[in-house]
Amino acid sequence: MSRNPSRSVANRNGYTLVEMLIVVTIVGLMASVVLPTLSSTSGAVSLEAMARTLAADLRVARQSAVQYNSSYAVTFNLTDNSYTVGPSTS
Repeated sequence: MSRNPSRSVANRNGYTLVEMLIVVTIVGLMASVVLPTLSSTSGAVSLEAMARTLAADLRVARQSAVQYNSSYAVTFNLTDNSYTVGPSTS
């Protein structure tokens, strides 16, 4: 009885260990290139979002000052990296 080698290859299921190691290596290399880029981008996006929030709060302070005909102040607290917007106390 002779075996047909092409038939046994066609019926093969799954992947070999070598094929899986090659895929894992390629995915690892791609991740090592992409992840540092994503982390630096998220910092820039966060900074941009904070700048937009500050600009919006400054606009609200200006509009409130005009609407109520009074002085509004923006006070920056450098100790805890925050700011407050409200009527001026002076």
